[in-house]
Amino acid sequence: MYKNIARVFVLSLFFSSFVNAETTGSVTFASDYLFNGVSQTDEKPALQFSLDYADESGWYVGTWSSNVDFGDGTDYEVDVYAGYGGEFESGITYDVSLLYYAYFGGSTSSEGSYPELVVSFGLGDTTLSASYSWDYFGTEADHVILALDKSMPVSESWTLNMGINMSTSLDDDLYTWDGNDEAYIHFYLSADTQWRGLDFSIGVHSTDLDTYGETRLLGTVSRSFSF
Repeated sequence: MYKNIARVFVLSLFFSSFVNAETTGSVTFASDYLFNGVSQTDEKPALQFSLDYADESGWYVGTWSSNVDFGDGTDYEVDVYAGYGGEFESGITYDVSLLYYAYFGGSTSSEGSYPELVVSFGLGDTTLSASYSWDYFGTEADHVILALDKSMPVSESWTLNMGINMSTSLDDDLYTWDGNDEAYIHFYLSADTQWRGLDFSIGVHSTDLDTYGETRLLGTVSRSFSF
């Protein structure tokens, strides 16, 4: 999964868990790990895990992990997060979370670890989110991701998910995309279904980057469980 897709998936678990206040987890096999359309595994498969606890009050904590391959000896990523979510009387849901992305495996892997603050609002099947990091990938650059995601049931068993997001470096002297670009756009379209307790997704991801982040097909199969 790419991070934003993973985040939307995790938030959906949170909102459903608020009602039952339980611990949930998931195991996912993905054909690639895409971060806003850019492969984090050198276009190789990924095995991913999550573990989350959401209290009835709206508070939650969790962790998510995946193998990665940046070509520098980094082998895996472990994210931890905590936040609060709920719903206004108008029916609009909200969520505020603080995340930390940590990298391991190589002698310099930890230098890429970084924090992120995420605020999101949802109405029906549509979610608008903004993510801000003040030390993006350990570069000390301020960085913002704006994302709009929507799901659309098309039958009893199939749902279309689509979204667009823009990643922007606010300090292009410290970090840029594709060599010189301070920002780029990623968009995706996927079809999701369930079968025998498994969640399946097949989708297309693309960006406007020139040298990497080309159009790719992403397939995932996952199993969720509760304790």
